[in-house]
Amino acid sequence: MRFGKFLKEVKLFGDLLFLNLFYLLGNMFFQYQYGDVGVEEHSYGFLLLVYNFSWLFASIFLKIHDTARSIGIERVFSRLLNALIVYLLVVFGVYGLNVVSLPPNYIFVTYLFTSSGISLFHMGFIVFLKYYRILGYNYKNVIVIGNGEVAEDLKSTFKLRPELGFRVLNVFSAKEIESQFSESWLEYLIREEVQEIFCNSGALEERILEQIIDFADDNLITVKVIPDFRGFEFKGMEVQLYDHVPVIKLSPHPFDDPINQLLKRIFDVTFSLAFLLTIGIWLFPLIGLLIKLESRGPVFFKQKRGGEGNRPFEVLKFRSMKLHDDQKVKQATKGDSRITKIGAFIRKTSIDELPQFINVLMGNMSVVGPRPHAVQHNAEYRPLIEKFNQRHKVKPGITGLAQAKGLRGETETVQMMADRVKMDRFYVENWSFWFDLKIILMTVISMAGGEEKAY
Repeated sequence: MRFGKFLKEVKLFGDLLFLNLFYLLGNMFFQYQYGDVGVEEHSYGFLLLVYNFSWLFASIFLKIHDTARSIGIERVFSRLLNALIVYLLVVFGVYGLNVVSLPPNYIFVTYLFTSSGISLFHMGFIVFLKYYRILGYNYKNVIVIGNGEVAEDLKSTFKLRPELGFRVLNVFSAKEIESQFSESWLEYLIREEVQEIFCNSGALEERILEQIIDFADDNLITVKVIPDFRGFEFKGMEVQLYDHVPVIKLSPHPFDDPINQLLKRIFDVTFSLAFLLTIGIWLFPLIGLLIKLESRGPVFFKQKRGGEGNRPFEVLKFRSMKLHDDQKVKQATKGDSRITKIGAFIRKTSIDELPQFINVLMGNMSVVGPRPHAVQHNAEYRPLIEKFNQRHKVKPGITGLAQAKGLRGETETVQMMADRVKMDRFYVENWSFWFDLKIILMTVISMAGGEEKAY
């Protein structure tokens, strides 16, 4: 049974089915927990209508029903999470217009239920589709045209990963195609019900490639070009069209997507405000008082550091050192005589970094990202470390992957800095909302235990 062309419709129908079912469950739970809210019956139906149209907008806008077999599980969940956030924003936007006469806690409960239902359906559908294809269903008949390792690697991938649902009928070398190319070979494509052709375009004569593409177009066969970029270090690629000229952009990163930028900014502002209004409001005056009692000087320390695009900005920290006249920026070392007693404590627990939540609200930092280095250190290490500047593609963070994994403190060698930069580049290329949450959790655990190299 082949139902691939209906997958988008099936997924959309399943979304709406589970959304409505879990809305009813959420309504029953709310009634059981809190009793009747005393509103007219049509209010419940109107809210359900809002939920359905909000999810339709969010899911179609973010293309979460894309059924391309090459999309990985992580990207599927990243898209789903982004859609659920947009779904929430649309629902609250409509609620803010005062067109829904239901209490906020009812909205909160039913949103949790509906989003849980949608997530449950998506996870179940992914698992079902994976094992359905492993059993030999929902496959596509494909052939591979190419020379050497590229074609063989692709064939091996399809064999080792049956969940992708590609059945390789044959692998043809460019030489075979050029010597045997005829009407009978084209008839073979129809006879064997070939649905996709993976073709190494550089191995074929332009004339024959054009004929294959024309024949495929006429017979609803998809042609996919195999570029051989295995020698390059890149996460992915994007095809851009300049009039009729296709250009392949290597290494697009998640922050090229304005939706991801918006979601990260919303999270940064929300998280920072929540921290400053709950913890910062009492912790900052307390730390400030302790700093003032021990040594003269300001509570906050400001320093020029490299930000997004390597543009300098002033980072805020609690002052942890005695006032000194050193003109050259010097990293703190073990047993550093400049560090005060309260300074040693706040550096050990990373409390000295907390004023940077103000930097986040100002827009020159993020909660999670590569740690900003002093401008002088950037100038020192840039010529020594390959692809150093890639860490400046995004806003620097209060914490980052390198710090969460213990790569913090004094960098005694160039290799230590190179290891830190490698982590930063990995973060930039693999960002997701879940990745940020994981790094925050790792950081909290690290702060609770005290960092060995935080001096």
